Amino acid sequence: MNKLLRFSFVALLALISSVSFAQTTVTFTAGTDKGSLSDSNNPGADQVTKDGITISTTNGLFAAENYKTKAGEYRVYKNQTFTVTSTVGNITKVVVTCAANGTVKYGPGNFTDATAGEYTFESDGATGTWSGDAATFSLTASKNQVRMTKVEVTVSPATNISNIKAETNADAPLYNLAGQRVSKSYKGVVIKNGKKVLVK
Repeated sequence: MNKLLRFSFVALLALISSVSFAQTTVTFTAGTDKGSLSDSNNPGADQVTKDGITISTTNGLFAAENYKTKAGEYRVYKNQTFTVTSTVGNITKVVVTCAANGTVKYGPGNFTDATAGEYTFESDGATGTWSGDAATFSLTASKNQVRMTKVEVTVSPATNISNIKAETNADAPLYNLAGQRVSKSYKGVVIKNGKKVLVK
């Protein structure tokens, strides 16, 4: 009985640990994974969906191209929101790589007001990082326009561990509280299918 309980406990821990480490990262690359808007004279709501993850803006361009470098850009205009949504599990981390550093125009420091989790950025670098545990969240480009070249979204898959049920066996052996196997005619508290049962 003890060996069976130990094995079941170890198997459950292995299942839980494998689920907790089974994260997936979906990478959106501007210029490759494009939205529908590219004309800076006609911005609007735009989005890109990939592998169950959607990145969107209330007003911007997700098929933009830098006129100097010709590199693709995801543009979120000033005072507009950038939203990440997942249908394949909760988002735990998002890293945005921008066209400028820190709080300089187009940099990651222009995003503020995370609706969930926490957002930080490198003051002398081009990346900003959101961390949390949510199916969706938004950031606002409140200080200036933000231009991203890459968005990496890490997701923990949805699980139904709470729905796992132990099988019960009507003919399961009985054990007394000392762990010794007893017959079906035994009277008192016994352990059957891993649970204490009073037999009268």
